[in-house]
Amino acid sequence: MLLKFEDFRQHVDALVAAALSAAEPGDAVRRHLRRDGRYLFAGETTFDLELGRVFIVSVGKAATAMAEAAVDVVGDAYHTVGVISKRGTQRDDGSILAGRPRVRLTAGSHPVSGEDSIESTAVILDQLSLTTDRDLVICLISGGASALLTQPIVSLSDWQALVSALLASGCTINELNTVRRQLDRVKGGGLARAAAPARCVSLILSDVVGNPLPAIGSGPTVVLSESPADALAILTRYDLAEKLGEDAYQRVKEALLWQEEPETAVPQDNEIVIVGDVRQAAEAAMRRAKELGFAAQLLTFHLEGEAREVGRVAAAIAKDTLPGYCLILGGETWPWRA
Repeated sequence: MLLKFEDFRQHVDALVAAALSAAEPGDAVRRHLRRDGRYLFAGETTFDLELGRVFIVSVGKAATAMAEAAVDVVGDAYHTVGVISKRGTQRDDGSILAGRPRVRLTAGSHPVSGEDSIESTAVILDQLSLTTDRDLVICLISGGASALLTQPIVSLSDWQALVSALLASGCTINELNTVRRQLDRVKGGGLARAAAPARCVSLILSDVVGNPLPAIGSGPTVVLSESPADALAILTRYDLAEKLGEDAYQRVKEALLWQEEPETAVPQDNEIVIVGDVRQAAEAAMRRAKELGFAAQLLTFHLEGEAREVGRVAAAIAKDTLPGYCLILGGETWPWRA
């Protein structure tokens, strides 16, 4: 195939389409969830539908699409379905979830949680309060779950001020989520505790570079070893006492120091599967580039940094790249902060 510079826009569009297709939420779920008669296969877990019930929880910006795929696979064998999507993204185009029995479609605020996030999470917890040790809970987690799935142990106003201050501080997403996990009942394994004594399988569409499980959605089904001291160190590092004000900071600090231990431990045998991530998207873009006739190479899928600086690096690399070559860089950038 003859490559022409004037076709670059079509080439870019084709690569972006390939990357997005590789991370399509519904397809990602279907690759790891299937049913054969009375048996449901979720990741490496095999579940007999005649011996227990299936609870489906889907949270994040891809929550609706992931839940639709799961219900399409499970059929009417589910017991309840709870969905929390980002407010303003709900679909009213004949979703297969609309009008189904025992399905609750709710929404929350993002990137800072609101009262709607807390209320929607309460709906999920109410559904999970019915589980037994014969049941299976399928948790579908995607980007945005940290804000949408929340039960903070501080007041909502303090929680919102804390998250907003951290977002503006320049801290990393891992640091932000360390603090959130220590101040939220459903993060850091809290959702898995709520699902107990049922078995729990998490199918995760990752939006975090490198797929660190505690950072994706703040690890709602992940066993953690961190402590309140880790969160306090981050608050000190970014001078949150000044940013929050002394009174709010003291309330947050006391909540960290005096919180009660959870009554239920996170089950150790929960299965967690990454069903889609930036690596899969980058590899799909590289394959499409080769199909178009480029000499393509994936340089990294761990690229991180402030967007303007990353742009300068990418431009410098492009200047030294020979015609007919396509270099793929995957990762995450963030906006410049004063």
